[in-house]
Amino acid sequence: MPITLHSEIPNKPKAIGFDCYKTLFSNSEDGWIELFKEIIFKQKIPLSPENFWKKWKNYEVDFRKNRTDLGRPSNSPKFKTYQEAWTICFEKVFDDINFNGDFVEAGFMSSEHMSQKPIFEETVEVLEKLSKNYKIGLFSNADHDWIIKLLESQNIKFDFIASSELAQTYKPSLKAFEFLA
Repeated sequence: MPITLHSEIPNKPKAIGFDCYKTLFSNSEDGWIELFKEIIFKQKIPLSPENFWKKWKNYEVDFRKNRTDLGRPSNSPKFKTYQEAWTICFEKVFDDINFNGDFVEAGFMSSEHMSQKPIFEETVEVLEKLSKNYKIGLFSNADHDWIIKLLESQNIKFDFIASSELAQTYKPSLKAFEFLA
């Protein structure tokens, strides 16, 4: 005998929300390595792109691990945008290799890089189809300006756009989702 979990037809959602990077737009490591080549060339940094990326990525991952205390959100450190955090990561790498580089420029270049990511080929078609029957939204941990520039470059419209920068906290913190309510 089949088991029925519920007897009613579930309600259709009123809205569908998407993340941005690695969902609608690419954010590949290869793209980052290309950016790091540009930073190296511009600043004459004495590292290979791969080595520079690895050193920087260690600090960036540490930032992401510590940016939100999910067990005790009130103990979370003061909110930093990715541009602020990444600039600090570049500063630490330059200190590690005793290089007098422009970490602010490197942080800015990384931020600009995020506003120029390639769109996945099916993104526009899927969003257009869904938007006929649902409100569609975007909620990303990315800095708000990047998201806006990226969406404008592709002429993509959403019913709502939210960012961790606006919420002043990162997903998956409950506070981030309460911001949407």
